[in-house]
Amino acid sequence: MNQYNKVNSFGEILTIAEEIVKESETNYLLNFNLKVEFDVSIIREVQLAYALKDAEDWQNTSRPTNLHINHGEYIGEKGIIHIVNELKNKKDSNRAVISLISQKHIINSGDTPIPSFMSLQFGLENNDLYVTTYFRALEIYNFLPINLEEIRLIINQLNQEIAGIDKVKLNLIAFRAYANPDQTTLSRFEVDILPSSKILLYMQTNPEKIISILKDKLKESTVTEKKGFVNILEIINDQEFDSQINKCFKQPLVIQNFRECIKKTDELTLLRSKTSHNPYIKELNNVIKSNLENIIKELERCL
Repeated sequence: MNQYNKVNSFGEILTIAEEIVKESETNYLLNFNLKVEFDVSIIREVQLAYALKDAEDWQNTSRPTNLHINHGEYIGEKGIIHIVNELKNKKDSNRAVISLISQKHIINSGDTPIPSFMSLQFGLENNDLYVTTYFRALEIYNFLPINLEEIRLIINQLNQEIAGIDKVKLNLIAFRAYANPDQTTLSRFEVDILPSSKILLYMQTNPEKIISILKDKLKESTVTEKKGFVNILEIINDQEFDSQINKCFKQPLVIQNFRECIKKTDELTLLRSKTSHNPYIKELNNVIKSNLENIIKELERCL
């Protein structure tokens, strides 16, 4: 089928994608495919403002510290330049491709974060810019808006360099498209980014801040990270800081639940290295979330 859905905004693309996935009996769809056509003029304006900052971070060639990975570090400085030069020299080229990862990134990668957004290909025919993208997995509520803004940013760069483009025909392909509104977008949690010295300072002078960043970590992520839990527990167990940190952190239930968070995170990391869709993944996530909620509850009660 070569039929394209004509749209006037990227919001319409999101609506169609959600409807396609909702039609499946589960919350995911294998061999997802969505074709849309739109006037090139709409890419000059931000389409999904709430996703723009994230899209810019994901396209930055220097990965921001708040992300586990980003696409720009894989695309590199010459990725877009290559597309422009290829289309200018040979508009029907089959090599106007951005490939974010190669086989060497995949083999033995386990559950180490690698891009799900694997490739973009471009071609010109008449005054139409054809764009085909491939995702190994595509989350449609949180990630697709960012991906669409990334695509818009790239097309806008091409449009500034290549004259005569009237329409864009975009083909989105994903091996697995799924809906998980609670999933984070591979952003690292603040508790895992903060240096232990900063965590210590908060535990001494601003324990409410620790509660706040622990609440943020209640969100579901596809990447398991225990650094924040470990740093906090090490400070609690360090006798040097006994009289310095707030006494609420020394509660037995708080300590016990931090230990459980670390233990279950290790189990989840091991499980994710072996499977992506085992029901026990959800169960372990829920156990960690429950332990974390217990910690938050005890700290709030004490403070």
